[in-house]
Amino acid sequence: MKTYLIYKRTFVTLLMAIGVSQLFSCASAKKYAYTPSTANLLQLHKKGDFKAAVNYSTAAAPATGQGRKTSAGIDLQTAYALGKKIVVKADAFSKAELNQSTGTSNGIPFEKIRYKKQGVEIGMGCHNFSKDKDRTAFQLFAGAGTGRFSFYSQYNNGAPDNHHSMQYFKAFIQPSYTFIGTKNYDLTFAGKVNMLQFNRVVTDYPDLSSEPLGYIDTKPNFFIDLIMQHQFGFTQIKGLQFQLQFGLSKLATRFSAPQPNLIREKYDYNDTWFAAGFILDAGKLGKRK
Repeated sequence: MKTYLIYKRTFVTLLMAIGVSQLFSCASAKKYAYTPSTANLLQLHKKGDFKAAVNYSTAAAPATGQGRKTSAGIDLQTAYALGKKIVVKADAFSKAELNQSTGTSNGIPFEKIRYKKQGVEIGMGCHNFSKDKDRTAFQLFAGAGTGRFSFYSQYNNGAPDNHHSMQYFKAFIQPSYTFIGTKNYDLTFAGKVNMLQFNRVVTDYPDLSSEPLGYIDTKPNFFIDLIMQHQFGFTQIKGLQFQLQFGLSKLATRFSAPQPNLIREKYDYNDTWFAAGFILDAGKLGKRK
């Protein structure tokens, strides 16, 4: 009889442990450690040309069942032609994001995570327009950047907030190819290989030892971006164009922990984005038709 009671209690305890584990795994919100910035694909034709762009960007919504997520940011881009084919570019971005858990308590999400992400980039490269009436253009740029990502969790059960912040150094190479359809429309396809090294990680999350996010600063993080951009304008409006950009980012780095308790090989990040904005061409502003 005693043996039966021992087995029964052990079985009940195991079921309760599994249930609590499932509840918290369902309740916990995903931590999106990385968000790509809008790619700078500004094109210049001659020495002294200068362009600037302002974009509103957002990450794609999560799949069904992954909890609510919002993302909004501003990307500033500039480009200046040092020569006929040599161009320098500089960018800055700032993003605010929020996501929440699928698990709820009294109809309120168990956990909400708020993010702040800022960064800057500089680059230099060359472009080459085709001899066929400039119907196509190839660009190749390389550069570096730095920034800071931070987020914190708010819980509805009275538990204290958790905070996480980290800085990064970034190096990238970005080739692109543009089809110039008409005088007022361009279509560009680009790729971007990013190497990020995270550092100065400060966190008080207690559960990161079993997540790749807990080892994000142990090796370089490589992201591969695929980008498509539509750029268009109007003949009646000189010096002003508009652009729409779609992007897909893929983390190529896998992580392994010193302990055998690492649940996954990759951390969560925003893998798609959409940006819309306008471009100002300093050399054409104010000119009449």
